Amino acid sequence: AMKKTLSTIQVKIEYRFLLVTGILFLLTLTSSAQDGKTLFNYVKNPVLTEKQQHFSNAWIRQPWAKSFYFIRMNPRSFEKSSLDANLPNNFNIRIDQREKENHPGDMYSWKGTIQNPGGNGDFVVHGDMITARISSYYFTWLIYPVSEGMHVLIEVDGTKMPPDESKEGYEEMIRQAIKDRTEGVTGQRINPETGVAEPVNSSGDCKVRILVAFTSTAASNMTDPIGFIISCIDATNTAYDNSAVPFHAELAVAIEENYTESLNSDTDKTRFHDVSDGYMDD
Repeated sequence: AMKKTLSTIQVKIEYRFLLVTGILFLLTLTSSAQDGKTLFNYVKNPVLTEKQQHFSNAWIRQPWAKSFYFIRMNPRSFEKSSLDANLPNNFNIRIDQREKENHPGDMYSWKGTIQNPGGNGDFVVHGDMITARISSYYFTWLIYPVSEGMHVLIEVDGTKMPPDESKEGYEEMIRQAIKDRTEGVTGQRINPETGVAEPVNSSGDCKVRILVAFTSTAASNMTDPIGFIISCIDATNTAYDNSAVPFHAELAVAIEENYTESLNSDTDKTRFHDVSDGYMDD
């Protein structure tokens, strides 16, 4: 009886020891995430709200979305000069900060470089909403917020991305460039305040200022449309830097238009350019 009692006590002690050890382990994981040691944590089998499902469907149903995972970002990670990210299949990368750019409000860009393999990580931090592009020669991953702290991590199939322009548009650009060169036409820009043509600044110290207009339909499919716009400009500037292009793009203004899309991009662009056709004339 004495041996049985001692054995029972020993089992209880061991059980309590394992229970306490497990709790301490979970607390360590939680503390690690809160302290910014991990860029994001995977959420397995998430129960999404209707809103989260709506916003995530807008991205994961794109033809270029090869695979996707739901994650929770840790905004405190961006207080550090480097980020550690565990991409799917236990592929670990470190992203070292090269620049931080503040934007109006509580938004900023955290731009970094991946050493192995070589690449870039560009993040737009807007409160608890993170929009990001992590890319190298071998992969491209995108991160988008889908509301209430949830994000989706998407692997991109570059072969299924839409073309930048039509074949006809590209041929017309080449034709016009050859014509201008043959006729000795020099570049000019129009001063938006005076309307007067001015010579193009060729010193390299210039900015390409971009006005972005987006429809209410586009806005309704994004948690953070402004963050998305800035992330596109950041990706453009990263491409310029990697190609030694001596200028940058910057956002002049982003406006939401109450316009019903025609589902034809050429028609929409024509209506946007024409200032007297009754569409987006403001």
